[in-house]
Amino acid sequence: MRESRVSVNLEKMAFIANSVIPGLCLVFFCLGLLVSFYFHFLTVSFFLLTLLNFYYRRIQKHHTLLKNFGLLAQMRYIIESVGPEFRQYLYSSDTEEKPFNRIERSEVYQKAKAVDSSSSFGSQKSFDRSEIKIRHSMFPADKNKLQKFTTVFGEERSIASAYELKNPIMVSA
Repeated sequence: MRESRVSVNLEKMAFIANSVIPGLCLVFFCLGLLVSFYFHFLTVSFFLLTLLNFYYRRIQKHHTLLKNFGLLAQMRYIIESVGPEFRQYLYSSDTEEKPFNRIERSEVYQKAKAVDSSSSFGSQKSFDRSEIKIRHSMFPADKNKLQKFTTVFGEERSIASAYELKNPIMVSA
């Protein structure tokens, strides 16, 4: 059975959109001269969109998507900004996508742009008992009151060369 895929050529779509916007500006200008003055309202609107698109594609240097795709990328940013509201009621949460969920992708994007990606007040991930968690302590424990700590890696599989860890894992603040 053949797998069906939807593919979109974004470069071609951006080229068409970036050509149509100034083209419509000229069309509405001509219609305003020949048919009715009220077409000039659309002329002004599309002229402003043309200027905004020119700014995104030629002047600004911070966003690669805006530089490459102009207003098409701006629509992506707008849709992405209202995404949490849609996902809250209609779609999957921020932690459900595979192989990388929305939280992980957002963190990678922030780090790629040298933006601080740290966040406070815990995590959006739901942790369960199947994971190992290491908790920090605000105050160090007395060494004399510590219990002996050992864990064996490979014991559950009866591996002959199982590794025994005798010292706790220490992570500084």
